[in-house]
Parts: sequence; structure tokens; C-alpha cells
Amino acid sequence: MPSGELGLIDVADMTFKIRALGRMARLRNVKHMLRYIEDMSWRELVG
Repeated sequence: MPSGELGLIDVADMTFKIRALGRMARLRNVKHMLRYIEDMSWRELVG
């Protein structure tokens, strides 16, 4: 992370699949990433 903070990755729910993710699963993952980016932007504004 740019600020030097550490992040936590939860691997408890991790799954491995032979096939690529379907369209809906990819969309869900992108929404999670966008929400994270929005949260980070909001935190930078608040300071």
C-alpha cells in the first residue's frame, strides 16, 4: 500500500476452479474492487 500500511487477505473462502470465472462472478469481483477504490479515495479526502 502506498501509505506503508499492511493489508489483510482472507484466504479462508478461497476456491480453486478448473474453468475460468463466469461473467457474473467477474462482474461481482470488479464491483468489489471498485468499492475498495472508492473507499480509499474517500479516506484520502477525509485524511
